[in-house]
Amino acid sequence: MRRFAEWILAAIGAAICIGDAILFWRYQASSPSASLWPLPALVLIEMAFLGIVGMLAAALNSDKRTLRWGSLTWAICGSLTALMVIGGFSIGPLLFWAVLAFALAGVLANWRRGRKILYDLGIFALGAVFNAAILLLLIAIAGTIR
Repeated sequence: MRRFAEWILAAIGAAICIGDAILFWRYQASSPSASLWPLPALVLIEMAFLGIVGMLAAALNSDKRTLRWGSLTWAICGSLTALMVIGGFSIGPLLFWAVLAFALAGVLANWRRGRKILYDLGIFALGAVFNAAILLLLIAIAGTIR
């Protein structure tokens, strides 16, 4: 039953990431004065990509496979948290629910596999720091292009 709940939570997280990326893309594209490239397009592509990879990581985190898939779920959760914080008032509130869904899927997977959560919280933090650095770099590069 826990495994099914993991799948459902990961699917919810992925659907939120992909759905929000599509909605924001359409909204930005409908505005004649707004530019999509390079930002926010790269961020929206990353958001959808993180949702897909998070779903795959949760799906492949079975008892027959290595524990790295569970760590990837936590890295995705951290990356989405950085995106949520940097997105602040635009995409941040919507991504909160995706982060929560992936985090709950990660907690259930840790519980099912008998893993300690402390290691995975470190992976979460690394994912957040690395993605924040990438996002800030993209923002800096986009500022020089315009």
